[in-house]
Amino acid sequence: EEFGVRLVIVHGGLGPVIPKDVVHAEVEKQYGYCPIYSFQVGSAPPAVSQAEAEQVDIRRFDVFTDLVGDLADRCERMQEKARVDSYKESLKQGPTRSGL
Repeated sequence: EEFGVRLVIVHGGLGPVIPKDVVHAEVEKQYGYCPIYSFQVGSAPPAVSQAEAEQVDIRRFDVFTDLVGDLADRCERMQEKARVDSYKESLKQGPTRSGL
C-alpha cells in the first residue's frame, strides 16, 4: 500500500537498544516524531531510563507484520495531518466554497 509520505530511517544497528540509540532519536526529535523501533531485541535499562527522561518512544516488536502494521498506522496519521494542514492553509488564502 502506498501512502504518499516519507519515513526516514535515521540509524540502524544490531543488538539491544542502548543509550547511544536514544541520543540519535533525541537529536532527530527536533525534526518531528522519532521513535526507536526494535525487532526481537530488548533494551538496556540505562537506555529505557534515558528514553523516559527525554520522552523518546522505544517500540519493541517480536512479529514483523506487527512492526509493518505500526509503520502503516504512522503513515496514515502523517497523511491525515498533511490533509488537515493543507486545509488550514487553504482557509488562510481565501474564503471557503460557502463564502466564509
